[in-house]
Amino acid sequence: MSLQVLAALLRKYFWYCRIYGVKSATRLAIRRLKKRNVPPKLVALAPVELRIPCVEENLPLIDKKISAIIRECEMILVDSGSSDDTILFGKREGATIVEIPPETFNHGLSRNMGAEYATGDFLLFTVQDALPMTEQWLWEMANVLVRNDVVAVSCAEFPRSDCDLFYRLLMWSQYRHLHLDRDRFLAWDESCASDLGLRANSGISDLAALIKREVFRKYKYHNGFAEDLELGKRLIKDGHRIGFLYSTRVLHSHNRPAYFFLKRGYVDARFRNELFPGSYIAIDSDLALIRDIAAMYQRTNCVARTISSLKSPQSVGSLIDRIRALYIQEPENLRVEEGTPEDTRLDEFVRSLISRGKIQAPQYDARTNMILPHLLAHVAELETYLSGTYASVDAEVMREVASALRKMLALHAGNHMGYWYATALASGHHDIGLAGLDKMLQDGI
Repeated sequence: MSLQVLAALLRKYFWYCRIYGVKSATRLAIRRLKKRNVPPKLVALAPVELRIPCVEENLPLIDKKISAIIRECEMILVDSGSSDDTILFGKREGATIVEIPPETFNHGLSRNMGAEYATGDFLLFTVQDALPMTEQWLWEMANVLVRNDVVAVSCAEFPRSDCDLFYRLLMWSQYRHLHLDRDRFLAWDESCASDLGLRANSGISDLAALIKREVFRKYKYHNGFAEDLELGKRLIKDGHRIGFLYSTRVLHSHNRPAYFFLKRGYVDARFRNELFPGSYIAIDSDLALIRDIAAMYQRTNCVARTISSLKSPQSVGSLIDRIRALYIQEPENLRVEEGTPEDTRLDEFVRSLISRGKIQAPQYDARTNMILPHLLAHVAELETYLSGTYASVDAEVMREVASALRKMLALHAGNHMGYWYATALASGHHDIGLAGLDKMLQDGI
């Protein structure tokens, strides 16, 4: 053993002494020395939900790409009521099947349950619809884990070819704003005093997250929203480092309806307030919020129909300028006729809000609408993204832009509903109706 290797091992040993205590660190060091030449065993855990039956096509590929670089691997599927042959197929591939009722599925607790069956040194958490993009993906993650002072490593996602514009925009924006658009080691620092900094430094993604088993057994996932981010927060707060590989990807994306983003925006706002109490935007009037959401929903539908009707190609700049004008001004060419809603559940939700607020005809006012500044900021993000991808946009892309506007509106309406809930909770005005909305908007996210 060279002096350089010995020095590295001693540094790691003293680091473990600080984290786990001298007795535990020494026990771990002795165990590692005894099996120094034994290749690590990896456990791949994939929760399988009722709604996305992709296991039959994905599991053999994942198994093949893992076994190409890991000598010994066990697979565990946590199945919550899949309606296809997932269980049969998983058993045929040699996976351990953990079955749970669909109504008990929880992202964090289901993963914890699967981990209880694991016997390996490393745990790989993934999902049934995430695909490795190369045969080196897991080697790249495992190499970072064993060669550096980190306890977990995760990687980025890359959208499928059928991914819609809005999801691609969200993915691009997230990596860019959180400074995760490059390979990084993440740890607790002064930036964690802010919401953005804490999110950036807690960057575990259980689309593909590799973690040391002894560390996971101590921490585990919690049962709330963003279980991977919450685990990352606890790890770095306790002095651990985690790795994030932007250069290593798994193929994964979803085409979600606007109603999903309403709920996602709501839950995200609630989660931020749990992390940073008092960080929400106070909503002084629930009726004003309902009126602004309803009016913005109607205006966005008009803007989307107007954009969708354009036939000739547009430069990105001129298209975005037109969108801004349609929101800020009262142009004559705004298409105001009623049409079939793109997402009936979002339409029904907005109608229920209008009924709750007893609003006869929501009046749109660009000067006072509380949703508009957030939506326009998102439109500016869209312009930057499109400018890096397209010289000009054709009718097909403009239809995607129209759909993205509806999803933006839903996301920011959901955020503001979350602020409404936080405001009511802080002031003690937590009525039964709002409690019902809270339960409905959290369901399934």
